Amino acid sequence: MVSVGTARESYPLRCLLVAVCLLAGMAGCRSQEPGPSAGIEVLDTRSPALARATSPQWPALTIEVVELQRPAPGVLEVKLAVVNAPTGSAFDPRAQFAADATEAGTLSGIYLMDADGQRKYFVLRDDAGRPQCSNGLGSVGPGGRIDLFARFIAPGSDVQAVTVHLPGFAPAGPVPLGGP
Repeated sequence: MVSVGTARESYPLRCLLVAVCLLAGMAGCRSQEPGPSAGIEVLDTRSPALARATSPQWPALTIEVVELQRPAPGVLEVKLAVVNAPTGSAFDPRAQFAADATEAGTLSGIYLMDADGQRKYFVLRDDAGRPQCSNGLGSVGPGGRIDLFARFIAPGSDVQAVTVHLPGFAPAGPVPLGGP
């Protein structure tokens, strides 16, 4: 009779087997740049930006407003990306995008302005006062991109477009509002 052993004894063997399978799978996934004669076209599957803005402080950076939607009644969510040019230097947004030093690492400094420039919309906060936006922001290296989001109180139905304002960048927009 063959003894299989206890679960505790077979755990290291299972871990080793999983590690070997992962390494074998990764060996075939090396990134190779196709040459001009390779006949392979690389497509960017991301949605086109609704608006873009550059920064006078950081010329290699661009923000792209990717999506503006109403995920719930009375709420407007903005999805955007910070894109660093391949020739840019690493950018650390932790202190740059926060409304104040206590919220470093968040996107709490972003706001929306209605198309008439009459009203600002600030990031929503939960019951504990935490901003409802991206947090734990990290560095964006040359050629890199970070995807971010922020939630706001939705403007009234009379507002047809908003401009996105991110600290250190020119305003992005106007971006038309869709949906209910």
